[in-house]
Order: sequence, then structure tokens, then C-alpha cells
Amino acid sequence: MKDKTFLDTSALLNAQNLDFYEPFIVSYISLKELENIKTSASKDQDIKYKARSVVKYLEANEDKYEVCFTGKDQCVELGFDVTNDNIILGGAICCNAISPIVFFTDDLLLKLLAKSNGLEVKSSQDILKDEEEYLGYKEIIMSDEEITSFYSDLSDNSLNCLRNEYLVINPKEPSRSSLLKWDGERYIDTSKKSLKTKFFGEKITPKDVYQKMAVDSIFSNNLTIISGGAGAGKTLLSLVCAMQLIESSKYDRVVALFNPTPVRGASQLGYYTGSMVDKLCQGSLGNILSSKFGDKFNIDKMISENKLKLIPMTDCKGFEVSDKEILWISESQNTSVDLMKLCLTRISEGAKSIIEGDFKRQVDSVAFENENNGMKRAIDVFKGEDIFGYVNMPNIYRSRIAQIAEKM
Repeated sequence: MKDKTFLDTSALLNAQNLDFYEPFIVSYISLKELENIKTSASKDQDIKYKARSVVKYLEANEDKYEVCFTGKDQCVELGFDVTNDNIILGGAICCNAISPIVFFTDDLLLKLLAKSNGLEVKSSQDILKDEEEYLGYKEIIMSDEEITSFYSDLSDNSLNCLRNEYLVINPKEPSRSSLLKWDGERYIDTSKKSLKTKFFGEKITPKDVYQKMAVDSIFSNNLTIISGGAGAGKTLLSLVCAMQLIESSKYDRVVALFNPTPVRGASQLGYYTGSMVDKLCQGSLGNILSSKFGDKFNIDKMISENKLKLIPMTDCKGFEVSDKEILWISESQNTSVDLMKLCLTRISEGAKSIIEGDFKRQVDSVAFENENNGMKRAIDVFKGEDIFGYVNMPNIYRSRIAQIAEKM
């Protein structure tokens, strides 16, 4: 039987997803501390937000945890000072005496005290280390014999790829890599999609196998999510593919949904003049579009020709992306789970959707961090579905400076 977990206040605040720990135990002291943190004038907004999120989870999931009301007497018996941390530890020791528990804390002193009193101790991050990150693809190295054996039965999914997950086979001997995709029944060779648009010309081609996957997914699936650092090519590839689909008359326009979130740590300029579209174009969305489409004149031309529609997420309730439209969400790391859900429920059956961003490095608000990140949650929910593809693009192509800056 799996040992229960006992989470102290620090672990509750820092946990990525409390569902990983269920069933778990918390001290009544931790509940008091969380309530105090929520309204404390001395705490910063990040920690107050985390406290509110934890309390919200606890209120909605009373069946997934139990509250320990012991601990004070154990402090006295062990010779500890009667402090909140020691009461929490005393409760954990008491619970462990009844049935083994794993004590989760991110407090160094509590870790040492807990270990010295015979508890198994972990941090809030330990449970996530065993989780294999889903990248949208797997990369393996095979010998010539292994490759021959693999291709002899492409219906054998012994590599356990999810539906629409890509497989990159790299030969041991120097040779061209193979790119396949599991379609739910067999591995298929991905067709070489050419990128030809009147607007962008024929100069833009996928630079590596990851960009090839992204292009294949956009053309093959109803919904594609692309992640990667600044300069990985997420936005350019998304818009080039979208324009090719529009120019081939398969779709009529791009619908750009955008959440105008201030860049983390940057000062705001204040009020922007003009219409809603003017205001969007004066912010980061305008910069993104101008850098890809050339200048504001081209953006205005596409809007006037009804090939581009800009909608702030605050106005997307009641809106529907029709069968002949391509939904494009840039900077999607700046969405909550609720906001991303709202956007995705606007999509009709025949529409195509391209979502891109960087939930690992470019989240601009604590409200969108960790398990409340809409982009990350969408990947977790949709992976393995036949209408969905995801690709993480690890390479940066913008410049040598951009490549080095990723290490900052």
C-alpha cells in the first residue's frame, strides 16, 4: 500500500499539482497559515496568489486529504519549542507512528529535524522528477539491423508513442535521420510538406527535424501546439503555414486571439489611444505581426481584406471560430487554465487552430504559472487525441546572441 504524504505549509505553497500527492495529510496549523498569507500586507503578491490557489484547491477537494489536529503535545514530549513549524512536524511524527507517511517540506531546518526523528523526507519537487516530459516526439538511436527490424513491422508500438507523437530515428552510423509518426495503428512516414506562399515566397523552409514536425502537425491536425524559446521559429512557421492554407482557399482568414499581458518586470506606458485594433497593434501583438508581415500597412491591408481578425481574449465570450477560419494564439503561455479553456471552446468542428508560446521561460504573470498555465494544461489534456499534435522546438535560430541569452 502506498504511504500517505504529509505536506507542510511550504510544500503546499510550492507544489506543482496537489493531485500528485493524494491522498495527503495537512496540519491544521498549515490551514491557518494559508489563510493568514492570503490577506497579509507583508507578503508579496506571488506568495499570496499561491496561498489563494492552494486554499481554492482544498475547498474544492475535501475528499482528497485529511487534517491533522495533533502536534502540540508531541512538541513538548520531544523537547521542541512550541512553534508552528514544530507543531506541524509533531503532527507528522504522530501520524507516522500510526501509519507510515512521507513528509514533504521545502524548509531546510524542518527537513533535518524530520530526518533526525525517523521520517522519510522529500521536497515538493521530488515527486515531479520521475515524470517524463512530453515533448511531442521521441528520439532514439538504432543500428542498421535494428532499423531493418523496426521497419519490418510498423504496427508494433513497443516504443509506446501516443497517437500523433513523432519518432526520430537516428542511425548509429552517420546517415540521414528518419521521421515517423504513430497514427494510432502504425508508424507512418511524414510527408514532406512544402512551404510556398505568395506573401512569404519560397525562401522559408524548415531548418531542422523539429520544425518539420511542427509543419506536418499544422497541416495534419485540427489543433497544434508549438513551444520553444525566443527565436525558435514558432510564430513564423505558424503564420507561413496559415497563409499557405488561406492562399490555397482552404481557409478564409486568421483569427488572432491575444491576451495583452505586460512583460514581467517591465513598466507600463499607460493609456494607448485609438480603436481596439489600434491598441492591440501598439502593443506586443503589433510587434509580433509587424516583424513577420513586414509593417503596419500590411497588417491593415490584411484586416481590410478580411484575412486577419484581431480579438483580445477579454472579448472572446460568445465568439465562434468558424469552419473556414484558422485560430492563432501567440504568447499562449500567458493564459490561465480557465482562459485557455474559454478560447478552445470557441472552436467549431472544421476550424484549424495553432497555439504557440513558451510556458517554461516566458510566463509574465504568477497567475499563469505551473499547473494554472493554460498552454501546459492544454498539452496534458489533448496529448494522444487523434486531432492533436504538439512539438517542442529546442533550437534557437534568431541569432548567436539569442542562443546565448537563453542561458540567462
